[in-house]
Amino acid sequence: MSFSSEIKTAVSTVNIKSHCCRAAVLYGMLFPLNDFTLAPLNFTTDNEATVNLFSAMMRSVFGTKVTFTKSERLSRTKETQTCYKLDYPGLDIIKAINERFSSHEIINEAILSCESCAGAFLRGLFLSCGSVTDPNRGYHLEFSVSNDKKCFALMEYLNQNSFPAKRTVRRGVSSLYMKESESIEDFMTFIGAAQASLTIMNAKIVRDIRNNVNRRMNCDAANLYKTTGAATAQTHAIKHLIESGRFDFLPDQLKETARLRLENPQASLDELAQLHEGNITKSGVSHRLAKIVDFDKK
Repeated sequence: MSFSSEIKTAVSTVNIKSHCCRAAVLYGMLFPLNDFTLAPLNFTTDNEATVNLFSAMMRSVFGTKVTFTKSERLSRTKETQTCYKLDYPGLDIIKAINERFSSHEIINEAILSCESCAGAFLRGLFLSCGSVTDPNRGYHLEFSVSNDKKCFALMEYLNQNSFPAKRTVRRGVSSLYMKESESIEDFMTFIGAAQASLTIMNAKIVRDIRNNVNRRMNCDAANLYKTTGAATAQTHAIKHLIESGRFDFLPDQLKETARLRLENPQASLDELAQLHEGNITKSGVSHRLAKIVDFDKK
């Protein structure tokens, strides 16, 4: 089961106590389908819990029973997937839906009468045309709303509710999306999918920890490569001075550091400083080795 399907199953079983919120969630489920005219409702889903919720809301709001036709189809991953399509409920029911939900405004906010109705409406919308990416693969919440006027109205409504959605067009079909993980988390909490919000948060924490570990490892590797490269250059310079007979011209302090470097080619500057007889710091060792390399270049 996909992450989207898990969320839809979870929110479809949320108990809706007030009649206005039942109407609101049904309105959200029907919103993307048509313009609330006498045209048939082309409602399809692959989630059985969503089918049960839709049927229950139709009984509660309109006092009618609806049926779905069940069929099988291949998913994008070539797996067999069950699909449910709403059977034609009859002209009387279509008229009743049109009378209840239609408005001169694209979004009939008169239906959203209590504080919880907005969340119920957006929950129904997600059940009908929403999808969300598994947070282990990325952050992407999308609504497929092909009607341009509805798409723009819904984008404005989402932004009014602090969900910054953007519009895109794929193959001539409009849709809305959000990519910020915080916005997706807030949306999931708003529609009653608190567990999904926590799952996204946890995935983000794991990803951040993994990224920090990778950055630290890359930094350590870069520092090691830099240190190893510098030590190799220093050792080469010291050996060249010895072979050319110029090593004896070095001051005693530089000779001491040079010998310690030859004896400890992989040692860090801190480790070399501790090997010296006198008090010398890491920067002091670095300064001496730099002088040795410069002396070899002359």
